[in-house]
Amino acid sequence: MIPEECLQQGLWEVELVYYTLGHRSIPNGLGNGENRKQRRGKVYKCLADGEYKCFESHDGIVYYPGDYVYVETSPAEPYMIGSICNFRPHKKKAVELK
Repeated sequence: MIPEECLQQGLWEVELVYYTLGHRSIPNGLGNGENRKQRRGKVYKCLADGEYKCFESHDGIVYYPGDYVYVETSPAEPYMIGSICNFRPHKKKAVELK
């Protein structure tokens, strides 16, 4: 389902969430350190069952359960690839993906 259509039909609601991007430092010191600037995204929740259905990132990309993504983890392991199982609420008005 398309988030904007579900909002207009009154099926979903949207919540703003703030997040930072993962590790951005380059080990040899040539980088500008970690980019910890906060980004604003949107999480869409179904009113009927209270489940989070998708996440829209600051740059307009919409992620759904079942999508494959890479997750930045640490400078030693730059990223992992995984599938989004679901979105769930987390402390401090954040949403984490599992």
